[in-house]
Amino acid sequence: MDSNKEIVNCLNRINTISKDEMRRILSECDRELFPASESFTENSLDNIADQSNMAIKFAIKSFLLEATKNNIDGVSTKRSLEDEGFDLNNENVQIFTEYIVKSIPKLRHNLENFELSPIFQFSDLEWSQMFEIESSTIESMRKKSYLINFDVKQKDEENDDEEQTRSVTIRFTEKELNDFHSTIKDCIRNLDHYIDD
Repeated sequence: MDSNKEIVNCLNRINTISKDEMRRILSECDRELFPASESFTENSLDNIADQSNMAIKFAIKSFLLEATKNNIDGVSTKRSLEDEGFDLNNENVQIFTEYIVKSIPKLRHNLENFELSPIFQFSDLEWSQMFEIESSTIESMRKKSYLINFDVKQKDEENDDEEQTRSVTIRFTEKELNDFHSTIKDCIRNLDHYIDD
């Protein structure tokens, strides 16, 4: 797996934290990625405030997305980590690997069935990837995207007197949303000009 160097460097920090901190971080990842599932641990944990641990959490989620995108299995995950210089005998690395192997099928299932929440928080970064998984580099995570719902009314084929409302969801990047807004404003301006004439 072609892991982003920033993510790998950040993941190396798991060697510097305690086993309890590692479990706490994974528990938060679990709650954010799989809100309906049981938490990684049964303990009630406070939100992670430490910036270093927030970075580790971000890197874990990024690695998980990358692994899911590339259909990586448990053996390949371990090989990939070993290639990046991780000590597979380290207890935190083992906990991390078990978490990744356990989470990949759940995340893949959620993505295939559109069960993920459209808004994810990565340390105040918005992530809306309901329709496709983009490369999970730090830079791509910084790019905001938005899911916009449009309600389209159309005549019922069976009964002409009734209208059905169909919802269509379109994903926009920040730039596309600005362009779309400008286009709509231009259309309204042109329509107003046409009506006034």
